[in-house]
Amino acid sequence: MLNERELATILGALRYVQNRVANWQNAEGIYDVATNCGTLRPLEGAEIDALCEKLNAPPPRVIVEVTGGVAEVTDNPGGVTVDIIDHDNLDDGESDITDERPTQHGEG
Repeated sequence: MLNERELATILGALRYVQNRVANWQNAEGIYDVATNCGTLRPLEGAEIDALCEKLNAPPPRVIVEVTGGVAEVTDNPGGVTVDIIDHDNLDDGESDITDERPTQHGEG
């Protein structure tokens, strides 16, 4: 999982390349990285847009509701927010779970 600074750097670099590189092959050193030394086709403008949106999307979220039982997260490979609502332990029937999403980085 990327931290906020890492994500901002990657998004900035993608937008920089998208706005400044008209011809990948003329981009010193970047072409080899973007194409894995010529073995891949580099992303085009719309594909860079889609990648930025994908990177900037909120992580998947799973909500588990429990009544009269036990629930625990046994495996989470990362990138998924898991919230457990145990109705047996809630005060006044309220939950801390909201529909708020994490702050997303500015769109290019």
